[in-house]
Amino acid sequence: MKASEQDLAETLAAIRDDKLQLPQLEAFRDSLIHFKTDLLLSVAKLKKAKALYLMRNPQDSAIARKMAWDASDEGQLLIQREAELRGLPDEIDGLMSRIYSLIR
Repeated sequence: MKASEQDLAETLAAIRDDKLQLPQLEAFRDSLIHFKTDLLLSVAKLKKAKALYLMRNPQDSAIARKMAWDASDEGQLLIQREAELRGLPDEIDGLMSRIYSLIR
């Protein structure tokens, strides 16, 4: 993923500042949109890796392979990325509301 987890955490913390002006809010909105795109690409890559991982070791049950994937580093990263991705639309919508309130 191009954007680092630290950058995302810093951006999410920074947008909670009530004193941000319109140009700053717009820049943060753009950053979050780019984070979302990067997350989507990262999740796609991890899901492809998961599909290949689940095809290995056919002697193991499907659930055992899924549990092993979920416990792997890549599986944990996928869980993290999907959680981050679920939260971004609400953050972007919140920023958009703040932007609209300043434009009116």
